Amino acid sequence: MLAAALFMLSSLIHVRAFSRAAISSLSRHVTIPAPNPLYVIGDVHGCLSELKQLIKTLDVSTDNIVLVGDLVNKGPSSAEVVKFCRLNNIKSVAGNHDRSALRHIEMFESLTGHKRDKYSWTQDLIAEDVEYLESLPLSITLADMGVCIVHAGVVPKKRRIEDNIEFDLTTLRLVTKDGTTAVAKGSKDKSNAVNWTEVYGGSLGKIVYGHDAKRGVQVKKDTVGLDSGCCYGGKLTAYEVWSGEIVSVDAEKVWCKKSG
Repeated sequence: MLAAALFMLSSLIHVRAFSRAAISSLSRHVTIPAPNPLYVIGDVHGCLSELKQLIKTLDVSTDNIVLVGDLVNKGPSSAEVVKFCRLNNIKSVAGNHDRSALRHIEMFESLTGHKRDKYSWTQDLIAEDVEYLESLPLSITLADMGVCIVHAGVVPKKRRIEDNIEFDLTTLRLVTKDGTTAVAKGSKDKSNAVNWTEVYGGSLGKIVYGHDAKRGVQVKKDTVGLDSGCCYGGKLTAYEVWSGEIVSVDAEKVWCKKSG
């Protein structure tokens, strides 16, 4: 019993020490070849059963899948989703919830109330799971396709994907009407704010993203939004980048109530 307890404590210390060092070493932007087919899947948010069902429906190898991030929180199986993705070498970009989880691992013992409940699943991660989360880049560009996958969006007037900061790629929804600046989350004055897709003209290629369950699936010339609210009882959606095919599976149930 004592040996087992000491092993668990050692593993927990390892995870927290790793998360401290890893937060600052994010692999920011990667380029990969695009197999045919290649399906990009929307926000999973801990919905492991639906993710497995969608992959089964697609009938492809996990090598032919990329996720838009937000693997965790809200749904019932966050730790299990991370483990499943790691063990199956599934590629994903980092979402705001994935980054937040990494920050909360280290401070878990000081959390109380809702925050402690929200991140209790992180205690089921092992160091390799944390390493997988930390390895998620901010963007994945598909070589020679003119397609870039991010979690939230881009600032339209920034000339390179690398010019977008972490907030832009993982969290933003609104930008100024001239497309030059992200509007801060929680900003009270939105008179000069629009959804970033409304002023994005394709300068960085086609952007495939998630993060916006309120708008749902949005297929436009230069942007494809894939958050169809699976954790809220909606659907989990995949987009095939070569053909434009959209494939969805229904959520098993409402896992999380919408806020607001």
